[in-house]
Amino acid sequence: MKLPAQAVWGEIGTARLLAQSPIAPVKLLERADIGCVLVASAVEASAVTGPLGASAGCAFPLMADAGVSTDFPRALWLNPRTWILQCDVEQEGSLVARLNESFADRRVHATRFSDALCWFEWTGPTTFDLLRRGGFISLDREEFPVGRCKRTLIAAVAVFIVRDREECMLLGVERSRARYFVEWVIRACDLTRVTPSA
Repeated sequence: MKLPAQAVWGEIGTARLLAQSPIAPVKLLERADIGCVLVASAVEASAVTGPLGASAGCAFPLMADAGVSTDFPRALWLNPRTWILQCDVEQEGSLVARLNESFADRRVHATRFSDALCWFEWTGPTTFDLLRRGGFISLDREEFPVGRCKRTLIAAVAVFIVRDREECMLLGVERSRARYFVEWVIRACDLTRVTPSA
């Protein structure tokens, strides 16, 4: 039985503007159009990343700070044998089926993961400075180029940070902490919450 994924604020399949700055080009969107697949290996990752990449159509990194593609699908390193595969929401089911069929011996298992994380797009020229306010890991521009992914604590919440574009971060937040995290972003950035139109 396939249950539809749920967004926190918007509808699945759409990106919804949650907050913006009235004086600067800083915006926060809920990206409910991003699907996720959790991929776990029961063997050494180096033994399966080649076949995984061929099945998914993207490279699977072998370390935390490896660069990732700026296109979907793309694999984000979670731990030495586990990745989160970002994709379009519509691709999630077919990716899960294809990966599991490719590893009928169960060395690798893939499962839907969209309901576990909420993805937010945070854009603006001050994004780096604002992220530093809530975290303790260096987010220096030279150390964190476009296509790089980090997993860290921001405002005491575990967050995946993907530098998607020059002034754009994608933030993956555990669903149960998503509302708290959005409220922190709004306060930290002095943003104005966007009231949905009727």
